[in-house]
This record gives sequence, structure tokens and C-alpha cells, in this order.
Amino acid sequence: MDAGYGTITFNGTVNGAQALTATSTGAMVFNAAVGGTTALASLTTGTGYTSLVNVTTAGDQSYGGETSLMGSYATGNGAFTVAGPVTLAGTVTVDAGSGAVTFNGTVNGAQALTIAGTGTAQFNAEVGGTTALASLTTNAGVAASFLDVTTTGAQTHGAATTLNGTYSSANSPITFNGETTLAGTTAVDAGYGTITFNGTVNGAQALTATSTGAMVFNAAVGGTTALASLTTGTGYTSLVNVTTAGAQSYGGETSLMGSYATGNGAFTVAGPVTLAGAATVNAGSGAVTFNGTVNGAQALTVNGSGATQFNAAVGNTTALASLTTDADGTTSLTSVTTSGAQTYNDATTLNGAYQAGTVFTAAKAVTLGGDSRITGTGGVVLASTLDGGRALTLTSGSGDILLGGAVGGTSRLGALTINGGGTTTINNAVKAGSLATDATGITILNGGSVDTTGAQSYADAVTLGADTVLTGTQVSLSGGIDAAAAGRQGLTIAGNAALTGTLGARQALAALTVGGETLLTGATAVTSGAQTYGGAVRLAGSPSVLTGTGVTFAGTLDGGQALTVTSGTADAVFAGVVGGTERLGALTVNSAGQTRFAQSVRAASVATDVAGTLALNGGSVDTTGAQTYGERAVLGTDTRLTASTVVLAGGLDAATRGGQGLTIAGNAVVNGVVGGTQALSRLSLTGTAALNGGAVTTVAEQSYNGAVTLGADTVLTGGTVSLLNGGNAANAGVQGLTVNGDAVLAGVFGETGALRQIAVSGGTRLAGATVATTGGQRFGGSLTVAGASALTSNGGDLVFGGAVDSANRSALSLNGASIRASGDIGASGLMGDVTVRASGGVVYDGAVTVRSLTQTAGGESRFAKALTATGTDGLRLTGAGFTFGAAVNSAGSLALVTTNGAGTVTFGRDATVVTEGGFTQSGGSGIVLPASITAKTGPITLGAVASLPDGQASIAAGGPITMAGLQGKATMLTMASDGGALLIGQETGTALQKIDVLSLTVPKASSARMFGTVAGKTDALAASAIDSPLRAAPYFINNTPWGPTQEVSRVAATVVVVVPVPSTPGVTSLFTGTVTSAGLTPNALAAYAAPQVLTLAGAGAQPEVLSTGSGMGGSGMGGSAGAGTAPGTTRAGAQPEVLTTGPAPSVTGNQQTEKEEAR
Repeated sequence: MDAGYGTITFNGTVNGAQALTATSTGAMVFNAAVGGTTALASLTTGTGYTSLVNVTTAGDQSYGGETSLMGSYATGNGAFTVAGPVTLAGTVTVDAGSGAVTFNGTVNGAQALTIAGTGTAQFNAEVGGTTALASLTTNAGVAASFLDVTTTGAQTHGAATTLNGTYSSANSPITFNGETTLAGTTAVDAGYGTITFNGTVNGAQALTATSTGAMVFNAAVGGTTALASLTTGTGYTSLVNVTTAGAQSYGGETSLMGSYATGNGAFTVAGPVTLAGAATVNAGSGAVTFNGTVNGAQALTVNGSGATQFNAAVGNTTALASLTTDADGTTSLTSVTTSGAQTYNDATTLNGAYQAGTVFTAAKAVTLGGDSRITGTGGVVLASTLDGGRALTLTSGSGDILLGGAVGGTSRLGALTINGGGTTTINNAVKAGSLATDATGITILNGGSVDTTGAQSYADAVTLGADTVLTGTQVSLSGGIDAAAAGRQGLTIAGNAALTGTLGARQALAALTVGGETLLTGATAVTSGAQTYGGAVRLAGSPSVLTGTGVTFAGTLDGGQALTVTSGTADAVFAGVVGGTERLGALTVNSAGQTRFAQSVRAASVATDVAGTLALNGGSVDTTGAQTYGERAVLGTDTRLTASTVVLAGGLDAATRGGQGLTIAGNAVVNGVVGGTQALSRLSLTGTAALNGGAVTTVAEQSYNGAVTLGADTVLTGGTVSLLNGGNAANAGVQGLTVNGDAVLAGVFGETGALRQIAVSGGTRLAGATVATTGGQRFGGSLTVAGASALTSNGGDLVFGGAVDSANRSALSLNGASIRASGDIGASGLMGDVTVRASGGVVYDGAVTVRSLTQTAGGESRFAKALTATGTDGLRLTGAGFTFGAAVNSAGSLALVTTNGAGTVTFGRDATVVTEGGFTQSGGSGIVLPASITAKTGPITLGAVASLPDGQASIAAGGPITMAGLQGKATMLTMASDGGALLIGQETGTALQKIDVLSLTVPKASSARMFGTVAGKTDALAASAIDSPLRAAPYFINNTPWGPTQEVSRVAATVVVVVPVPSTPGVTSLFTGTVTSAGLTPNALAAYAAPQVLTLAGAGAQPEVLSTGSGMGGSGMGGSAGAGTAPGTTRAGAQPEVLTTGPAPSVTGNQQTEKEEAR
């Protein structure tokens, strides 16, 4: 049937045992079963599109173009051929019996395809390349050949299969149950599905099996024809025997059994390996690499001239029976555990732990690629060189260990640890990071040198077969060390050393030299020659004893244990710090040479013998117990000796005058002269000091912080001498102290044994000091009080040659026979409260500024310059008499008590008195006041008669002013009390016990009661001489209210007619009558002149001169006349007053005489 390019369509079934050919370049569509009832003889279609459902033929089926298949296709034993591409429209089964099945085009469609029969199946184009098949199955009788196959489900091939391409099943299994032949490069990818080759695999092609599940090769691979290479994925791989011409690479966990030959290709296993049987790998010149662990109780042999590399542990889970490599190539291992021997005949790199049940043998060079541990129960033999910068531990149980070649000669080892109960023999030089042996067995050092960058520790007994140099950071000899022949072999430790027990006890060493630090743990070292410890030395355990001809510690020396050093006639040299990190125990040095401490020392105690000399050059010796120096000591630098007690039995000097100082932190016993030959730069003692040598000389300061006991008259010569905790004479009043220089005194001096005297040539600072002497105290320079202090001399004088000041307003108490201060007091630093007691006089040559001054003196007190009290306690002075040469100021009060009835208080002419409180004086015979006195808030009370200087003067108080008498005939006085009374003079007293001033001005007072003379006026007339706005009661003088008399008031009120003055008037012709006290009328005065003299008749009346003009001064009407005087009264004993009513003509003759009399 031929439709050209027309469509041929069979909508119904097609049956009949005949051949059917449908030809069209268009379409040939079979919509129903073909041969379903009666099989066709054959079916052939043209090159157009063919669509089929089910086809049964007794012979061939041939489809010439694109074909759509669905259902089953049976050919009896005929061939099934599709020339064009195939689309699976449904599940398809092709059964050609013994006939051949051929797909020349691609096969696609998400359907299952099964090839049944016993013939062959040939897929000549890609399967599932566009649309993956659901699955592909070839039955057990079908020999199949594929190029590329892609399915979403399983691929199962029951018979021999030829592969050439890529085979992918998504994540479904791919199974080859028959022999597999590789016709080209083949890649099988099952995702996480299993790939299984149940038959052999051959073919000189590369095979890659990729699965994250499993890849199982149950028969030999390459047994007949070696594969080009074999690669598996990251899943599990199981193999029996594999032969390839090239590489074998297994990407995941792998099971090995049998032999694996790669020609000269690489053998690589990326995952862990399990030995299912004895395995041998022959890689020729190819590399062998195990990247995962290797386990299994089987023997493993690796042969090859290439590199063999085990990158993970071997036998870590299940120990191998043995591991052997051949003599060629190299081997690198991580960790290996075998129940039998480990034998590495080639050059080997180790990196891990190696446990051999019998003997571990490395016949050729060993290189450490990592820290390694080798344990051979039957022994460890490293016959050749050993190199590599990693740690190595060798353990042999009771077997021997042999290091036959150079160790670290090319590349220094890391830490080398040797644990063996037998004999460890090291025949060549060793270079390592460190070396350690255990306590059992014996170590023989025949190589002459062990050089480590780290420590060396020899816990077993060591024998030196030659002069030996042990070079390391620390070399520990805890099992003892001896020379092979006494005195023949010496030991040099170029590095630190830890020495325990005996050295040279059985066979003495020739010499011992340690270049680095040394730890002596109860060590006893005996050498016939010198011992030199070049670095720090530390003591531990029990005491150590070092005996040699000369002992030198070039570095520091520490440790809490005792040390005895005996150096014979040679020197004992301590060049480094002693006890700087850890305090030594008792340090005893016996040397007939020089004992030299070049650095600081800390120990429980230090003792040197009397032989030789002592050089203290280190700056510090610190002990918890005593320091006793039997020989003469010389300071090579500033030095601090710290101890419970320091005994300088042979005296002490500086190496150069003023170049070195000494501090003793603790108690000191100084039996010899200090600084006698070469003066110290300074001296400081923190504890008590027994000064028995008589003299201490320094260029700079001396400081004694504890109590000082003088066993002899003592001279302390220095810049500043500080005695900060007092002191005593060993015998009261016998030993004295002289300080040549400045001094700082603190604490109590003379409490149990008064000093005979104290003298300071320079300045003195009293820092809370109490000083008691039987004799005098003399302070030649300035004195500063930095804390409450007291100076007491029982019978001696206190003399201050310079200024006296305080740094913090400190109090000062002075007590002596007499006291003299030549400089200012408190000028630079304000003094606090000052208390002075003197049986004699007190002289202040300078200004005095204090917070307060309380003084009791048996003699005169003289203040040459200003006296100032800044505190409210003010000035309280008691003495036989006082002289004040300048201003007196007090923020409190001023109280003067004169104990001598004949004593006086004298203020210089230029002096002033200003107090915030009152001013009181009692006792004595008189007081000479300054021109200005001010008591701002308090009273002024003077018990002795006071006198004022000529000229202007002022007295002002905030309270009452009370004076026994006030004399100032030429004084113009202003006196004021802010709210207090003026009580001056005594009504029945002597003339000195009254007021007598040239003038008196009173601006204010609360009241007044005075007795005396003002402006020469006495009695009642004195009331009119006081210049004050205050009138009448309660202001009285001589019991008269202040102001003019009554008569003057009336005259002042009278109108006086001024008449011409005669050309030659006479006094007797002015008035011929008497004017009564009843008053004056204008006619009563023929006022010829002004002033005019009036005679006022009346009982007890006295002449008065009234002034109402500018002719004369006085208390006229323009002033205070009449104030406080009642009209009609005549004041008894009134003095003349002048009334001026006009210009005053010149007065001559009798007029002048009468006028002066009236005044």
C-alpha cells in the first residue's frame, strides 16, 4: 500500500498471516492492534511517521521513519528494526525471540522499555536524550549494546553488555548481570542508586562509575583486557581484583581484596578502606594514595617505585596483620597499627602513631612529616638517618632502641622522646627540638653532641663516652651523670639545666659549665675544676651544695632552698640577681677570695665569713631573716639591705666618695664607721638603728625611719638627715647628736633616754616631732613644722637661727630655758597653734604669723616685727613684760598677762593693733599703746595704765572699752565702741589712773563713764571738750553729762549789740558792773568789741568766753554748746568758754591775759 505523501490510517484492527507494507512519506497510523487475532507475517512501514499500538508478527517488523510505540511488539524470531527516532507513547515491550532488536534512531518518552528474547539488542543512537525513559530493561538472554542511555528509573541488563557512552538513571539502580565490555569511554551515573557489575569488566577503555550509593564489582575487573582506568564515585565501592593500564581512583569507602595493578598509573582511594582479604597493590612508578583510613585484619603489601601515601590512619579500628613496603620508592604514613611487624624498606615519612606487635623497622632514611609515635614491642630499629621537624616518641618495652644514623642532621627533629627498658644507644650527633628519656634503662651518649632547640630530659642514668656538649633550652639530669673515666670527661650544657641528685659522685666530672639557666634540686655537684653557671640558677627541693675551685653564677639565682657555696681560694661570684623571682633560703658563702654580689639579692638570710672581702654591687640584698657581713663591705652602687637585722661588723664605705648610697630596710646594728674612708652618697634606715660607730658620713641625705639608739656621741654628716621615728641615748643625758646639714625630725626623741644635746647646722623640718634633751637645742637654719611638734630642753636654750614656717598650719610647742627665733615665723608657710614656755626670756627677731600663739615666759618677750594670728584662738601671751615693734593682728582676740608687777607692755610708735575679737591686758606696771587699736567685735580691757603716742590716735572696739588709765597729753584721740560702754579711768584713782588727752572724739558708744582731763579741762568742763554727737546721759565724764554748761546756753541765746570799740580800750573800762546769772540784756553789754569778757554772777560761776563768730575755736554755739545742759543751771567748776558774736579784733594787754586765763 503506497499513499505517496498521503496519510495511511488503520482505525481498526489489522489481522491476517500476510505481510503488510504501508508506504507513505506522510503518516501511517495504526489506531488499533495489528495481528492481535492473527499475527501478520511481517509489517513494514515507509519513511514517513508511523504510529502503532500493539503489533504481533510471525516475522520481521521494520519501521522506516519516525515511530511512536505503545504496547507490545512480538516478532516470533524475526528482527525488530526502527530506522528513525522512536517516541514511547506508553509502556513498550519488544520480544524478538532470537531475532535482533535494532534501534537506529533515538529513543525518547517517559515510558518503560523492555527488550525480551534471546537475541541481541542494538541501540545505535541516544536513548532518553530528549525525554528520559521511565526505565530500560534487557532480559537475561539479550546481549545488548548501548551508546548513551538516560532513564528516570532503573536500568537492568541481564546478559553481556557492551557500553560506550554515558548511562544515567537519575537515582535508580543500574545493574549489569553479565559480562561487561567497554567499547569506548564509559560513564555510569546512578545518582544515589546502586551500580552493580556482577560479571567481569574488560576493555581497554576508561570506566567511570558514579554513585553516592554503592558501586559493586563482584568479579575481576580488567582480568582479561586491562581497563585504561577505573574511577568510582563518592559512594561505597567493593572490588576483588583490578587491573588497569592507567590510574585507579576510588572516590568513597572501598573494600579491597586481592591484587591491584595499575601499570604505572596512580592508585588512589579517597575514602576509608576495608581489607576483605590480603591485598597487594602494585603501582609500578605510579603513586599509591590512601586518603582514608585502612582497616582489616589482613596483610597489606604495597610495591612501587613511586610515592606511597597513607593520608589517614591505618589499622585504627581493626589492626592490620602486617604492613610491608618494598625497597624502591617512598612511603608516607599517618598512623599505623598492626598486630605483627611493620617493615618499611624504602625511605619513609611518618606522621602519626605506629604500633607494631613485634618489631618496627625502618631500613632507610626516615622523615617525620608530623608528630609521630613508634611503639615496637620487640624493639625499634631506625637503621639510617632520621630527620624532620616534628616530634617523635620511641617506645620499646623491654627491647632495645637503636638510633644508628645522624638524627636531625638534615632537618632538625621536633621533640624526641625515648622510652625503653633496655639500652638506648645513640651513636651519632643528635639535633632535635627536644629529647627526653624515661627513668628505666640506660642511655649511652657516644656522639659527643645532642643539640635541641627545646629541652633535654634524661631520667635514666647517663654515661658520657666522650666530652659532651648538650645544647638545649633546658637539660634535665635527674638520674645522675658520670664520666666514663674519673676526671676525663667533662660536661658542657649549652642552655638551661635542671640538675637533681649527684653529679660526678661515682666518677667526678672534669668540669661543669652551664651556659643557660640551672635548676638545682637538692643537687650536689663535685668537680675537680671550676663550676660556671652562665644563666639563671633556681633552687628547689632540699638544700644544694656546690664545691669546686671557683664557683661563678653569671646569671640570676632563685629558689626557696638553702645554698652553700665553697670556692676555696678562688672567688665566689654572684653576677646576676639573687632571689629576684623566688627568695632563696639561707645563703652561706665561704671564700678566701672575693665574695661579689653584682646584682640584687633576696634570701631568707645571708652570711659571709670573715676571710676575704665583700663587694655589694647589686643595689639590693633582701632577707626575711638577718644579714651578717663579717668582712669589710664596699658599695659598688646604690644599695638597699632589707632584713630583720643587718649587722655591719666590719664597717662600710662607698667605692667612690658620694658615688653610692645605702638603704637598710629593717633594723640595723652598725658597729663600725660608715663612710669613714669614702663617704656614702646617702643613707636610709627604715627600722631601728643602733649607731655604735660614732660617725655616719654621706654627701646627700640620711633617713632613719625607725627609732635610733646612740651608743656613742654621734655625728651625722650629710645633706639632709631625717630622723623620722624619734630616738634615744643609750644612757640618758650621755650621748648627744650633731647633724651637719639639714634635718627632718619626726617622732619622740628622748622618751626613754634623753639626748645630751641636739644641734643642727642647716635647716630643720619637724614632721610631728617631740624632742627632749638635758642640754640645749640649736637649729642653725630655717625650721619647718609639718606636723604638731614639741621641743623641750630641761635646762638648755632653744635657738632658731632661721625662719620658722609650717607646711600645713601645724602646731608647735616650745619649752626651754630661753628661746630665741632670729628669722620670721610663718612668713612662707602659715603656722598653726604655737605654744611657748620659757623659764627665761623669749625673743622674736622676725615677723610672727601663726594661727594662734599661747605663750608663758618667765622673762621678757620681744616681738621685733609684726605679730599676726589668723585663727579665732588669737594671741594669749603671759610673761614678765612685752615689747611689740610692729603691727599686731589677730583673727581672734589679744590677751596679755604681765606676771611681773613692774613689767610693762610696750608697742612701738609704728605699731598697730587689729583684732577680730577683744584686746585684754592684765598685770604689770603700764602699757604703751600704739596710735591705732581696733577690736572689731570684742571689748578692749586694759588692766594697767596705758599711754598713747603724741599726735593722732584711734581706739575702736565692737564691745566695751575699759581702761585703768589712759595718758596722752599730746594725743588727739578718737575712741569708738560699736554698742559698748566707754569706761576710762577711776574716780578716786591717781592722775595716771584717769584719762588725760589733748582732744577726744567719740563717734559712737552705748554709754560712757570717764574720769580725767580732756583738752586740759577737768571736772565738769571736760564734758564740753568731747567732740561727739552723743549728749547728756548716759554719757558722762567726771560725773558730768557731755555738752556745754547752762549759762553758756543762755548767753548763746542772747542778742548781743556790738558797739564800736574804743581806739584804746582797756579791759577794766569795758564793764564796771556785774551781770547776774539771771541773764543778759542788750543794754547790759556795751559791745565795744568781740570777743567780750563777761562776768556771770552766780553761785560758783566762773568766767566763760562765748564764741558765736569766727574769731576763736572751741565748743561755741556753732558746735555743741548747750547740749545736755538744763536751762537755769550753773555747772559747778565749769571752765571758761568763749562766745564770739562778730569779727574778733586783736586783743592786747590785759585783754590777752584774761583771755588766756579764761582758756
